[in-house]
Amino acid sequence: MRDLLKNGTFVRLFAGRVSTDCGDSLYYIATMWLLWEVTHSPLYTAIGGALIRLPDLLSVFVGPLVDRWPLRSILLWSQGINCVGVLIIPAVALFGQPPVWLILSVIPVLYTINGVVYPAQTAALPRIVSEDALTRANSLFSTSLRTVDAIANAVGGLLIGIIGPIGLYLIDAGTFVIAVICFRGVAIADGKPNRNSSRSIDSYSTALRDGASYVRGSALLVVLGGVAMSNLGAAAASVVLPAYASTVGGPVAYGLFVGAIGLGGLLGAAAAPVLDSVSVGTLAIGAPIATGALVLVGVGISECIPTALLLFASAVPGSAFTVIFTTLVQDVVAEQLLGRVSALIRSCLSGVAPLGSLLGGIISGELSPPIVLYGVGVLSIATGCFFLAHPGVRGLPPVNRCDNRTIGLRADANTGGE
Repeated sequence: MRDLLKNGTFVRLFAGRVSTDCGDSLYYIATMWLLWEVTHSPLYTAIGGALIRLPDLLSVFVGPLVDRWPLRSILLWSQGINCVGVLIIPAVALFGQPPVWLILSVIPVLYTINGVVYPAQTAALPRIVSEDALTRANSLFSTSLRTVDAIANAVGGLLIGIIGPIGLYLIDAGTFVIAVICFRGVAIADGKPNRNSSRSIDSYSTALRDGASYVRGSALLVVLGGVAMSNLGAAAASVVLPAYASTVGGPVAYGLFVGAIGLGGLLGAAAAPVLDSVSVGTLAIGAPIATGALVLVGVGISECIPTALLLFASAVPGSAFTVIFTTLVQDVVAEQLLGRVSALIRSCLSGVAPLGSLLGGIISGELSPPIVLYGVGVLSIATGCFFLAHPGVRGLPPVNRCDNRTIGLRADANTGGE
């Protein structure tokens, strides 16, 4: 990683991303706990969880904007607005208990604004690091996300009992201030925006269609469909995990399970560069099957420590494949379309999460939390089997040997978006 750490622009982008990831994690913890304090209803926490994930459905629409607007400006403005936004609840709390409608209203607005950071970062990364360093750079970003999630969840859980959710919002605002400071030093020389075309609705619509048509019929789109199903299951699992943990060991078990999943994801992201020489098809098939099998065994055992260890192991393969998949996209997608394609991918992978959250809550209420988790394991295995049956995915070579032809992307697509 030495060459990456010597790259000042990369370090600033990385530091800003770490800070905003920390802000997202703390905001989630503070909001979920505040909703519970205000309503004492799991229905409202489920709705809050769905609203947090709902903005991912809109990510596809920010893709053309990311491709046209100055990336540095996108990063700065998104963090500045988020800093102001998270202070709304503490300001209202000065005059009494914040109403539930306000808490639920602020959630999708802030997550929609911060959603532009991820496609912007994805589009910026190939412009500031060399091609042979992309996997390492993506691994470092993904590893940081897992690390921040694990640490922020632990610290946030501790602080929520000391300073409460309102105090956590104030700390959260500070993380976005730090992100603004870091992003101010990000300089991206290439990809200057066309300001005239960015104001054109017709041009925007064309750019949006170009991004969708570019991946239509490709193996990339097939993988997206399968992984989206896995993400739906993961969202359902996150909703029922507290209820399941309460039957195994209470809050201690819940903290252990969340920490184990976070650490497993961290290990998987860190190990991704080692898998550069393994075929993408093999990883696409093996990762979800291994994850599903480990989840099924862990839920079947239903004992605190063994289940936590199996959940830890279940998070490793999926996290590693996520890094490889991100690198694949950056390697094979035309630079002019990378922002909108990245946003399309984010929408497909994360956009099903609100539905998964609601389904998990409903099924858990009608049946039981373990039934939901068993279903998640089966769905993950089914995803791997689907990839196994698809020759376009099964035959994908290692990521460093993939190109437009092997993925099936349209070489004749309009990359200008005009």
